[in-house]
Amino acid sequence: MDEIKKGYDAVYGINTFKKDRLYLKFLRKLFYKFINISSSNKHPVNANEFICISKKLNTQIIKNKDYYPYIRGYIGKITGNVSHVKFQREERHKGKSKNSLLDLYDQAFNAIISTVDKPFKILTVMSGVVLICSLFLILYAVILKLINPEIAPKGITFLTISILSMFSFLTLILSIILEYIVALHNQIRFNLEVSIEKKINFWTLANKKYLL
Repeated sequence: MDEIKKGYDAVYGINTFKKDRLYLKFLRKLFYKFINISSSNKHPVNANEFICISKKLNTQIIKNKDYYPYIRGYIGKITGNVSHVKFQREERHKGKSKNSLLDLYDQAFNAIISTVDKPFKILTVMSGVVLICSLFLILYAVILKLINPEIAPKGITFLTISILSMFSFLTLILSIILEYIVALHNQIRFNLEVSIEKKINFWTLANKKYLL
């Protein structure tokens, strides 16, 4: 509560428990590494759903009525005004966790499709660059064929360039479709309202006479 009183919108609980199984530690580390590199929003490492959030943030999340919400994804898209508090989870003395590997995979996959967007943008740029380069190579080969047929690329070389250009073109189309799907997904699932924190040089209709 002290962190919330300082004005943060969300305060994450960071788990510092050290006795997890080695393969779980490795998978968690790999997951957070991938999602932070691939997402436009940052996700605190080893944070779970133990989060203290402001009333305003809570209202924005509830409005969406998501059937399977990735809460940290919502928070990352709404605000960057977050903090964290470290805590150590006590070792389980009785019973077993209800989260199987399949459940963890399901939760991780939901997080990935909810937040990952950078790879598609990189794929679009890279395929576009490769397409332009391959088209220049084809144009170069055609010009050489007209000017000096003896040194122009022939056979397997020209065929390789042609295949490369077609492959990069198809990859470009696919990446654009993927970006379109991601945009639709974000619009449908994360149809968040714009939150205005502060108005600067804002004129209402009542003050329009001063603009003349």
